[in-house]
Amino acid sequence: SAQARQLGRQAREAEEAARLRVADAEASRAAAAFAQRRAEERADSCAEKFRTSEVKLARAEAELGELRSELDARARGLVSERRRVEQAVVAPLREELEALRHQA
Repeated sequence: SAQARQLGRQAREAEEAARLRVADAEASRAAAAFAQRRAEERADSCAEKFRTSEVKLARAEAELGELRSELDARARGLVSERRRVEQAVVAPLREELEALRHQA
């Protein structure tokens, strides 16, 4: 009968619509899983870059500390050299100049 055919057609259309919804849901789940994997990969990559940057920063800070120590040592050496020159060269010249002033 016509009514039975119509009900059969409606049932098939409802089944097809349900299959499409299931397929759409599965595709959405697959896309979400893919997006999650990509996000996790990006997070891992960022974490690795961060760790690498931390190591580079620690090395740079250590090198900076070494350079500061070296500069401090050089500065102390220059101060010592200035004092030596003052005592060995400048002081005797001052004394000689004072003696010449007194003679004049």
